[in-house]
Amino acid sequence: WVVELYRQHRRGLFLTAWNVLRCPSLAEDAVHTAFVRLAELQARPREPKLYAFRAVRNAALDLAKVRGRRREEPFGAEGQGEEIEGLPAHDATGEGELLSAAATALEQLDEAEREVVELTVNGLYPGK
Repeated sequence: WVVELYRQHRRGLFLTAWNVLRCPSLAEDAVHTAFVRLAELQARPREPKLYAFRAVRNAALDLAKVRGRRREEPFGAEGQGEEIEGLPAHDATGEGELLSAAATALEQLDEAEREVVELTVNGLYPGK
């Protein structure tokens, strides 16, 4: 179930982590950390998709805290030149710019509002 969950929701999980960390390599680390923890569970969660998104968000928040304490910065400029799940930062179709604009808009929201948006985008918000 863990492998199938990863295959079905990898992109959404990555974007959930990226919304917290704003760094593709750290977002991937958060997803992988969460899935290691999922694989170690004794039993399948009642709602695996919801559980996975929450686990990835928590892993990303943990990485952000550690990174903040250590004042770590990725090599080069923050996220520049790195691909985000196949979307170059400055691509011809404007998707990179759209992602950047969405990130800026999300930063305007408080944490609770941002979480509602993330859950809605990923089809997990109960009000949907």
